[in-house]
Amino acid sequence: MIATLDEQHTLVDIHYSYASRGEKIPLTAAVDGSVLTLTEPGGGKFDLHFVSHGTARQDGPLGFYTATGLEGRWKHATRELPVRIQFVQTRDVLEDCIFYPDPVFETQQPHFPAPGCEHTPDKAALDACIASPFVSDQATIECAKATLRPCRFDQFNQNFCTSNLSSYLDQVIESRLRQPATSSMTEERYPAWSKAARTSCEHSSEFGSDGSGHGADVVMCIAYEQLRLLQRHLEPASQPIRRTARH
Repeated sequence: MIATLDEQHTLVDIHYSYASRGEKIPLTAAVDGSVLTLTEPGGGKFDLHFVSHGTARQDGPLGFYTATGLEGRWKHATRELPVRIQFVQTRDVLEDCIFYPDPVFETQQPHFPAPGCEHTPDKAALDACIASPFVSDQATIECAKATLRPCRFDQFNQNFCTSNLSSYLDQVIESRLRQPATSSMTEERYPAWSKAARTSCEHSSEFGSDGSGHGADVVMCIAYEQLRLLQRHLEPASQPIRRTARH
């Protein structure tokens, strides 16, 4: 769900999306103190109230800039579901795809996230990396890094970018594993290889496990491993690509 507010904190637009349907649903909002009612064109209705899970006391009713989220119920005809929303404040004109990546459809083709968002790697550069033969670990690392150039350089977007990068590489690998065997790697062996790659990347991360960049660093390392595997025609290397801890 994405809400757009003006400088006076007045709600300008609010809608939510279904990733599985590729559907954006506009909402009509009514605010009464700390209560927010949202109505869908099809008759669905959100009865919500602002909540704050912080320790600071707030004078007056909670709102979009003083609450940490919303809780309540969604109702339509005889159907009713609980709702809990956590607020994430971000920049203006945010595209839905930052929160709702395109779904992975059941096809034999690897699925790449839709272009136009700041969390989408450079697909042309990434495909070129995949098609390149393996030269060295450093060359593989630099090629993977170059695919992130379109991504917005902040931790929030880096997490999405590295996740999309690794997800695409994973799909390419699985697609190739479904073809007649040309290497020692198989569909049965790949999950164990993936687990070992993650463990190695976690142990060699320069970020502590509670650091803000830890997740993106580990996933980027996994992407290096995946890209190297593809460049080596699915033949695993004898050593992990990042072998020593830096912290």
